[in-house]
Amino acid sequence: MYGRMIRAFDPRYAKNEKDRRIRERKRQRALNGILHGDEIPNEGIYPGLGERWNRPRPEQIAVKVPKRYIDRLGTKIVRGIAYLEDGCFIEDGYEIEHYAVEASGAKMFQEAIARFGHTLSRGPGIVIDRAVTEEDGVSSIYKITIWGEFVIYVSVRPKETESDA
Repeated sequence: MYGRMIRAFDPRYAKNEKDRRIRERKRQRALNGILHGDEIPNEGIYPGLGERWNRPRPEQIAVKVPKRYIDRLGTKIVRGIAYLEDGCFIEDGYEIEHYAVEASGAKMFQEAIARFGHTLSRGPGIVIDRAVTEEDGVSSIYKITIWGEFVIYVSVRPKETESDA
């Protein structure tokens, strides 16, 4: 799979001129998102994905990923699991919120899931812990763990109306 991804960015494998330009733009966008050493900010690093190998700063490499991409991934997984497990769609009356928290700040999620939830595993790379309320069968919290490294916390709850405020 890694080889296919690299090939998708390589203009040498283009079918035509338009495909070559698209591959070149993808490649340039990916390269522009790579940070080296002192270019890496001290803040804004997704929890749990910082430097873990004690490498000197000049040897470190980071990849910029817009928050909206992480949110989209979490939303897609949550909507898919709600449909597959419960047969329901998360309608517009609900909001899906994402939380980037360190493991130490996730106590509220972990306690609720441990008490009321269960674990789902979708292949070797993804584990989903979730708890769904009995009240509406939609309101829920999720802990999505990808490859044991990347954790997304998500909640689904009814949108507040003006009468709620």
